[in-house]
Amino acid sequence: MQRQAISPIFTPKMMTEYMPSFSNHCELLKRKLQSIPNGKLIDVYAEIAPFTYDIVCETLLGTKVRFAQNTWKSEFFHLAELGYEIVFERMIKSLYQSDVLFYFSKRYNDYVKIQKLVDNFTRTILKDKQSDTQKPFDTCLDRILKHDLTEKQQMDATYVIFTASQESITTIISFVILMLAIHPDIQQKAHEELDRVLGTEDDEIPFTIELLNSLEYLDMCIKEVLRLYPIGHIIQRECKQDFRLNNDVVLPSGCSIGVGIYAMHRDPNIWPEPDKFIPERFTREAVLNRHPYAYVPFSAGPMNCIGKIYADLLMKSVAATILRNNRFECDYKRVEEITLKTDISIRPQKGYPVRIYSR
Repeated sequence: MQRQAISPIFTPKMMTEYMPSFSNHCELLKRKLQSIPNGKLIDVYAEIAPFTYDIVCETLLGTKVRFAQNTWKSEFFHLAELGYEIVFERMIKSLYQSDVLFYFSKRYNDYVKIQKLVDNFTRTILKDKQSDTQKPFDTCLDRILKHDLTEKQQMDATYVIFTASQESITTIISFVILMLAIHPDIQQKAHEELDRVLGTEDDEIPFTIELLNSLEYLDMCIKEVLRLYPIGHIIQRECKQDFRLNNDVVLPSGCSIGVGIYAMHRDPNIWPEPDKFIPERFTREAVLNRHPYAYVPFSAGPMNCIGKIYADLLMKSVAATILRNNRFECDYKRVEEITLKTDISIRPQKGYPVRIYSR
């Protein structure tokens, strides 16, 4: 029901409605980054997250939270990340799947604190929506709320939309900046494309969907990040009928199948030097010569990610804003030096440390 309700929100036509919000918040992000001294070591995720949070709240939830201006944002970010860890632990630890046993675990008090935060956040958004009678367009949340839902279902839907959008988008952009900081030659190519398509500081051209779609090299960089660090690193599906694999193993109807996207994306039979960051894997010619399901960062088939167009444009808007005015360096010399951790997504254990310099 929810997929059918929100699918019209992610059409190319609707994207034009979102572009003013993208541009406004990207301009605020640009000013924030300009205030950072040259050479300062920053965690790029922490710098951009408030702005991506605001964009998602404004465009998909239809409310203005102003994370970028609030002093409590650091506590929210910390508890949100802790919440992702706890959710993942409850998925993979059998003892935590029992509510009774989880109640006596060391994680339970954190869970209560996080649940209180989530409830307050979602209630605030739903209250704001009830008082807002002037809406420029139907949002993702508006369409879901048209159905007969309990208050709890409304709150759950609000937070699912929020977390599914902002966390993944912010993580991907942060990985892009980190990868370009490790690879200055690739970063230079991205800068050259941005200058050519969007102009330099003296003659910057405002973002449009057409211009963002023409950033082919930046698009290749984003896709290579999603190959190396897929947000949904493992997905689960149900087998609808008996299926015989090439080695004559039969998957019986009704069984659950875990698809390891992280491993698929690093299969050396498909991806030569799989641990290296090589955006040229996604030239048009290279893509045509590869099996279409060798690369599935947004899943595939009828249960694929319906927000892909939205995510693509938002990621390009924010990444282009950051890169057209700044360059980055970091202490990592190779991708292999990054130690990863995993919960509901993949991320570096030590964050996204880069040094920022104005261009």
